[in-house]
Amino acid sequence: MLSYRAQGFSGSAVQYSPFFDNKLALASAANFGLVGNGRLHIVEVTPDGNVVPSALFDTQDGLFDVAWSELHENHVVVASGDGSIRLFDITASRPFPIAVFQEHTKEVFSVSWNLVDKALFCSASWDGSIKVWNPTASAAVATFVAPSTRPAAAAAGVGVPHAAHAAQNPGGGAAAASPDCIYSAKFSPHEATTLASAHNDSTVRLWDTRSRSPAAVQVVPNAHMGTECLALDWNKYRPSVLATAGVDKAVKVWDLRNLRSPLNDLRGHDLGVRAVSWSPFEADKLLSASYDTSVRVWTDQSESSQSHIPRMSHNKGLLSVFDKHTEFATGVDWSLWGQPGWVASTGFDGMLYIWKAC
Repeated sequence: MLSYRAQGFSGSAVQYSPFFDNKLALASAANFGLVGNGRLHIVEVTPDGNVVPSALFDTQDGLFDVAWSELHENHVVVASGDGSIRLFDITASRPFPIAVFQEHTKEVFSVSWNLVDKALFCSASWDGSIKVWNPTASAAVATFVAPSTRPAAAAAGVGVPHAAHAAQNPGGGAAAASPDCIYSAKFSPHEATTLASAHNDSTVRLWDTRSRSPAAVQVVPNAHMGTECLALDWNKYRPSVLATAGVDKAVKVWDLRNLRSPLNDLRGHDLGVRAVSWSPFEADKLLSASYDTSVRVWTDQSESSQSHIPRMSHNKGLLSVFDKHTEFATGVDWSLWGQPGWVASTGFDGMLYIWKAC
């Protein structure tokens, strides 16, 4: 196990470089994202096994997510609490973004690069919108807005950053968020025009970016038993399979061809699940990070099962538990390089750990 401490900051998200086997990007925020600056850490694993920073970029507000460009080896975008998206060149001589995209009106909570049409990335915000961007353009290529499913009286939600939400109510409920909050949006790794998004009204939505018609949006209602859906990820080998995670402490596996019930319901966390990530090497392995401070490694047994009944047994499919984080675990990613099974995780303790998951 290797480690790196983001001194004075809490970790929000981590991602391996798609170009270099020893390079990672860590998004972080001061004061648990409640108030203060953010910092993007570019770290490298040295041949002698140390994890050292190679570049640091400070921002005026906390950072909640990070995504490497799929086209340019030195470009990284970050999601900021001030509603902006910032593009950095990690080799720049001055620690300033090379582009700033400012169209969201509330915290940007998610950024994700398109793995098929690599000229595009998307963002999701607490303002209830998803935007698709080309980093060479100053304005968003497209904007998608999810209509609120909550009563008008609920529109007075506070809209505080995710740290406050987790700290105030890590175990359940949606009282701390606005009714239109979108926590995550990701392009399918199989279809350039398909997006999935996770919402605080417990829905998961599937978008066709070629259409602006509301009828083109598929909705999974009540995906997490009425609690907030906090994260999602696409299976890299099964194009119709998606994993979601929520405040109900569950990781659920869905087949988009039949959304009436999940294929699998993985239980074991003691608090809400903040992040989920499928393995890039195995179709049945996935990671989850939780407010209970643990990161868990799962086998999705529905991949080989002929049954369409969700497996809801407590800890069924659990392979291992990583318990080194001492505060909320908020981000995970699999290494694309070397021996399969290496992962990185981060959390509010400011730690980035690199460890063998399976």
